Amino acid sequence: MCKSPQSDPNWDNQSSIEYAKLWLEQSKLMWGRIQIAYLLHAGVFAAWYATRHEANILSNLIAWGSAAFSILLLFVMFRDGDFLERIRTTANNPALKVGEVFWSGKFCGGVAIGLLIISDCILGFGFFK
Repeated sequence: MCKSPQSDPNWDNQSSIEYAKLWLEQSKLMWGRIQIAYLLHAGVFAAWYATRHEANILSNLIAWGSAAFSILLLFVMFRDGDFLERIRTTANNPALKVGEVFWSGKFCGGVAIGLLIISDCILGFGFFK
């Protein structure tokens, strides 16, 4: 387990490298979840389109279930963003230090998942029957 720079006076570069590896792995997880969400929503849109005339209730359930899943995914993505920020601030690695950024990964991921939630709600309300 890596020690923090505050508790270890002999903070070494190896710990900093381990934090960088941990940050990279967590970043892959977060962006992978967002990519999987869009892939799953392609299937949701296809299922909604296939059932929209014959099974109106089923198509609405598909859309609302997808919206609920997307909301859960949004919370997980925000948690991942918090983990990334905590790892970045804890690491004593210049490669992970960034300036003030307006478009953070957490913000971009939130917008991406938010667009999926909005599209699911539009389908769930039945605007495109």
